[in-house]
Amino acid sequence: MSIALNIAVAKQAPVRMGQAYYWSVMMDAEMKGQPFSVNDIYALCGPTSKQSISEFVGMLENAEIVRREVESAERAATLYRVVKRQSATPSFKRDGTLIVDHMTARQALWNAMRSPFFSKGFSLVDITKYASTDTLSINERSARNYILRLVQAEYLIALQRGTPSKPAIWRLVRNTGPASPKLLKTHVVYDPNAEKIFGKPETVEVEP
Repeated sequence: MSIALNIAVAKQAPVRMGQAYYWSVMMDAEMKGQPFSVNDIYALCGPTSKQSISEFVGMLENAEIVRREVESAERAATLYRVVKRQSATPSFKRDGTLIVDHMTARQALWNAMRSPFFSKGFSLVDITKYASTDTLSINERSARNYILRLVQAEYLIALQRGTPSKPAIWRLVRNTGPASPKLLKTHVVYDPNAEKIFGKPETVEVEP
């Protein structure tokens, strides 16, 4: 039987995790003219996985966005430097391929939701078609999942409930800015005997 847990998150607490945060730490180090290591990033993060940081740095290295510095005996950890500066966080497909235009399906959907064209609401079919382009195809299943998550987080409200003859209609009511809200997942160890969570929760971003 599946277990559902309610995990409380402090309001307005900075989310120091996810690829966008890792990249901001790397860019901050580069602006200071300093190299960085996976351990340096991990030390500045909230609950997260060091492996997720290593995997992201590895993809950046393969894409030649960061390069490995000559290893020094003074530091056991491998050092890296950013060689391609950019404000936008580099995005990758599941296989590690760099997404050149950096536009994810969720960002495209968020852009569409913020558009004046949908100021009076949108349906699943309409928002999916509007957000898709010649180079970015968004499937309705992924779009629906993102919409429902935003409804739960009170970014969207339902103007019309869906029926067999009428589509559901939603409208954006919390327009916080141009960057799309990210979906995160938390890995925890839950002991049903003690009915408690043990260990340190690790939170990572769900693939966009």
